[in-house]
Amino acid sequence: DRNTYPTLSRTVVSDSVLADGMIRSLRAMGWRRVALVIVNDAWGRSFAEEAMRAASAVGVEVAVSTSFETGDAAQISRSVEDVAASGARIVVCALFDQDIAPMASAAGSLGMLSSGYAWFLPDGRSLSSAVEMSADPDKTRQQLTGWFSFGVDPMVGEREERFKTALANEEMDHTKHPILTAALNSSDLDASECTKYCGAIYDAVWTAAIAISRV
Repeated sequence: DRNTYPTLSRTVVSDSVLADGMIRSLRAMGWRRVALVIVNDAWGRSFAEEAMRAASAVGVEVAVSTSFETGDAAQISRSVEDVAASGARIVVCALFDQDIAPMASAAGSLGMLSSGYAWFLPDGRSLSSAVEMSADPDKTRQQLTGWFSFGVDPMVGEREERFKTALANEEMDHTKHPILTAALNSSDLDASECTKYCGAIYDAVWTAAIAISRV
């Protein structure tokens, strides 16, 4: 809402851009019927909403949208069963790394990892991380063969150079500023290992880092 927050800018791509990019890419590849499997939290619900809006705009049918609680293998299995019942073979999953292996396992048990299916993960989900977190890495690695991790990166070309220039002009050192260092030490981050890019991880952190550097 630009009227309420006229000075707010994003450094991280929103769900609407990511979902739109994914759905349009699937449509460009000729797929017109998809299933959505989402983690039941604010991010997952927001992604599903944006994906369905994008699908409607480009003529892609969402055959089913099903959700689960993160870490709940039984619910993940039920969501995969919902997809199987829908008949959809293009599956878009908004989930966390720790849920990828259980999802692949459930899909494998229903024969949904064959060449007739395609699985997509948004937000740059890490397949390698999912393999490392699995109880059976070799099996998970094999099951995830052919899965796609889709991301939208604003840091390309001219925009990347503009960001680097702006960052250099800030002339701030995140690792030495006492207030920011204290904040980092209170979290799971190790301030001694934080680079100048740490503050760009999320919008609020980056904004706070600039504000603090000017105090």
